[in-house]
Amino acid sequence: MGVDIGIIPVSELSENLQEVSEAIVRQYETTTAFSSWMPGHWQEKNLSADEAWAFIGLGSLQKPDWDLEEWYNDLNVYGDSSGRIERILIDTGYQTGEIRLQAWAEIRTADSESEPRVQSIAEPGVRLAETFLATPGGSVCQVISSSANERGWLGLTGYLAENSVLYQLHISYQEQDAARAEELLHQWADMF
Repeated sequence: MGVDIGIIPVSELSENLQEVSEAIVRQYETTTAFSSWMPGHWQEKNLSADEAWAFIGLGSLQKPDWDLEEWYNDLNVYGDSSGRIERILIDTGYQTGEIRLQAWAEIRTADSESEPRVQSIAEPGVRLAETFLATPGGSVCQVISSSANERGWLGLTGYLAENSVLYQLHISYQEQDAARAEELLHQWADMF
């Protein structure tokens, strides 16, 4: 992606993350060679999208304002062994008819030492195409579309960086829903 995602000082985030930081330190302290999980990743699955946004407490974070059915919502916090929060990811799934949407908001903090990496991976035989669309607010949304896979599913993925947050929307749909999927992508991008 040709955008500058930016970093956000941890001080701009809520105090809730201090407790998560302590939990991540405990993960590193208690992990063993036979643990079934890797330390450094804290996840909460029982929050609504509104609760996840409030938990993070970043005023510039923009949540999609849709009347779509929320399918799931996961809040993921990644940190190091000293408890420094490096990255936060909100992953929310929506469904409308047979169309499935997965929206991410990714925050990289000043404590992150790794470079952000955004990529699109296609199954064998699936072609990718790139386009760009401008939003009413003056942002640019990079769109990767994929041809149908062997099961007939097509994909549209939009990437947009706004106020140092990377937003992504992935839409899976069948050919008969192509116009509606395109409309949903435009609705999402126009929120920025």
